Amino acid sequence: MGLPNISDALDGLGDPLMVAVIAKSVQDFQAQETVTRFQEVYGVQVPTEPRDLLLLPEGERQWRYITFYSADTTLKNDYYVEDCENTQFRVVSVEPWVSFNKYLLQECPRAGSAGEAAENLAAEGS
Repeated sequence: MGLPNISDALDGLGDPLMVAVIAKSVQDFQAQETVTRFQEVYGVQVPTEPRDLLLLPEGERQWRYITFYSADTTLKNDYYVEDCENTQFRVVSVEPWVSFNKYLLQECPRAGSAGEAAENLAAEGS
């Protein structure tokens, strides 16, 4: 007997996250990040479990993390996402499960150049 497929249950639940897909390059010995496109991803946000936070390096435990479950496999490490409260996060971990993925998102105290570009593009689209 296998595990039940719960991806259909996740489709009707959850909050949308706006994803800024990042292209990275090096120019003049400087890392450059450019937003290439936006996409909406649906899933369920939950607080990160304390045992997951204990696995992080000590200096990073004080930052705000959330765990995001989604059947969408678009998110990759270092992508920027924005939740429904306009809080920006960066994907720091992707853990594939049977029919969905578990993502660890870290709040961005300052989004950086790609995050600012994402804000500007989002404002232009509104």
